[in-house]
Amino acid sequence: MTLARLLDTQPDDAVALIEDGESTTYGELRDLVARTRSGLTAAGVVPRDRVAVVCTNTRAAAVSVLAATSADMIAVLLDPNCALAELREQVETIGAAHVLTGTPVDDDLHTNISSPAGAAVVGIDPLPDGPAVAAATPGDDDLAVMLFTSGTAGSPKAAMLSHRNLTSNQEAIVATDDSRLTPDSVVLATIPISHMYGFNVSLLTTLRVGGTVVLTTGFQTSTCVELIKTHGVDRFAGVPPMWRALIDSPAPDDAFEGVIRIASGASALHPRLWKEFKERFGVELQEGYGLTETSPAVTSHIGIPVRAGTVGKPVPGVEVKVVDHDGNAVPFDDSGEIMVRGPGVFLGYWENEEATKAVLDDDGWLATRDIGVFSEDGYLALVDRAKDLIIVSGFNVYPFEVETVLVQHPKVQQTVVIGRDDDRRGERVVAFVTVPDGSEPPELDELVDFCRERLARYKCPTELEIVTELPIGTSGKTQRRKLS
Repeated sequence: MTLARLLDTQPDDAVALIEDGESTTYGELRDLVARTRSGLTAAGVVPRDRVAVVCTNTRAAAVSVLAATSADMIAVLLDPNCALAELREQVETIGAAHVLTGTPVDDDLHTNISSPAGAAVVGIDPLPDGPAVAAATPGDDDLAVMLFTSGTAGSPKAAMLSHRNLTSNQEAIVATDDSRLTPDSVVLATIPISHMYGFNVSLLTTLRVGGTVVLTTGFQTSTCVELIKTHGVDRFAGVPPMWRALIDSPAPDDAFEGVIRIASGASALHPRLWKEFKERFGVELQEGYGLTETSPAVTSHIGIPVRAGTVGKPVPGVEVKVVDHDGNAVPFDDSGEIMVRGPGVFLGYWENEEATKAVLDDDGWLATRDIGVFSEDGYLALVDRAKDLIIVSGFNVYPFEVETVLVQHPKVQQTVVIGRDDDRRGERVVAFVTVPDGSEPPELDELVDFCRERLARYKCPTELEIVTELPIGTSGKTQRRKLS
């Protein structure tokens, strides 16, 4: 199966999407996808062109992605939280033939983002009318979707996912023992669909089985609880800062009484937080592990007893091993780098062969740069993550990217950025700064304002420390751990 055939078999009158209380049936969704596919074609977009979609959690964004992929175009999912400069750069990097923005995010986004072929389009309605265009028949291994990611190391790159990558991961999730994902399932999409989990697990896997996806943009505890109650949500996924917010909220203790599965991912779930959530709501969070480059699911707790402090066991069809520096498997309970192989492992990074070769070997093994431990009975625990990586509310922040912006500020001479534990966001971005001789030290607010013009908000520092010097080792590298 390819994404072009994802909606083929569901009954016309079954509910596919719910947004702001309005339902869209599978029959209506198919019609919207077909109309948008025709509109893209009438606008001059051809197979293999890249269609950038600024992915808010809306029906319009879902339709845009499904229309592009069913026309054998390549959908590129962009995060609306990125700064305008980042979005422009991403559109240019992938050579977008068209840009669809889902629904209005802000005026600047629509006024200033453009593609080489013309101005950005708000939603799907402004697309020209065109004759009906039948769904294409792309090959399983054809490129279908790209998402920008910092990857397993380095600056943001566009990860390339084939139809097989995405659909095989859907199959793995559905095939996992006790998944119980059926046409009767109602899934709350709290994770952004610009994130691989929100896109392929919450959205596409649910549509694949004919279930219902309740779309919500942003996360508020009261909205989450109300949507679950109103629509009979039986499963959803989130990140640790969401669990902390829910624990601290006035939500009733039985708020998740009808929910059979709550998945946690994107950043490590502390066993203490897991315990507090269970004590508060009587529900066991099921932590899993995945990456954009693996489409994303690698391990899960579905169908096995939950073991706090671990991310479960590999999902069907996915191989995982933990290796030493020489690539040899380490004994059980010893730490090493996590390596992943399977049909969900991506094709590589767009027009970046060097970065691709750095993480993907000739045998199909992906080097995750994450450190883990396997127990003898097959549970994987994460010990550490990619070196220096900061994870804020489930989103990757690489210090070098933030440092590159900060040193452009006239009051900053040198800077080192690290992550510190944060009860609500998992980690927060902390900037250590030295100032030029004779200069007044910068205030945190002015650095944040400077960064927000160039970076997504979650990448901006939330803590500032002015220092006289930075710890530099004999090799010339900054010794970040001395600042933690």
